[in-house]
Amino acid sequence: MRKLVLHTILLLPEPIEELDLLQAIEVPFADPSTQYFVTGFDGFPAFGFKAGASIKHPYRLFLPERLYRQFSILVAVKPESTAPMFLFAVTNPLENLIQLGVSISPGGPGSSNISLYYTDGERHMTSQTIASFLVPQFTGTWTRFAMKVSDEEIHLWFNCQMYNGLMVKRQPLQLVFDSASTLYIGQAGGIFKGEFE
Repeated sequence: MRKLVLHTILLLPEPIEELDLLQAIEVPFADPSTQYFVTGFDGFPAFGFKAGASIKHPYRLFLPERLYRQFSILVAVKPESTAPMFLFAVTNPLENLIQLGVSISPGGPGSSNISLYYTDGERHMTSQTIASFLVPQFTGTWTRFAMKVSDEEIHLWFNCQMYNGLMVKRQPLQLVFDSASTLYIGQAGGIFKGEFE
């Protein structure tokens, strides 16, 4: 059985305004057989997901129409599998393009990739991975990571330590979501693989 446990998924613009994407998870759970509570960092509750968990909402309930030019994504997670998985994704109305999202995938023996998707649907026909960071594998371990996205750089903090940085060229600097886009938690919709099973 594969499952994922999430404690935090936050988007923080500069200056700081907090958007907690986990507010998209309805409590009491719509399906307690696939969504449940576990003990997370410092004894605080966290969300767990099993195969079949379906958490999706119109993005505009939780995100602005225009993504902040500079922002950070903060995550606390405990994946129970090395299989590729999405922590969250905002997909276009056809659900065939990831406009914004974060995924974890195998990166070779003893390592994982943390990837940030950032795609302008007006310019691209396929989802664009704007940054991917190779980190030590953290399956079965509570892990915190953060990505800070500025105009020309993306930095990764892994377990509270500055880990790596990349120079990037984002087009546009402020991503505009389609009005009918969908926010998924724990997957990226039916077309993209990476749902928790």
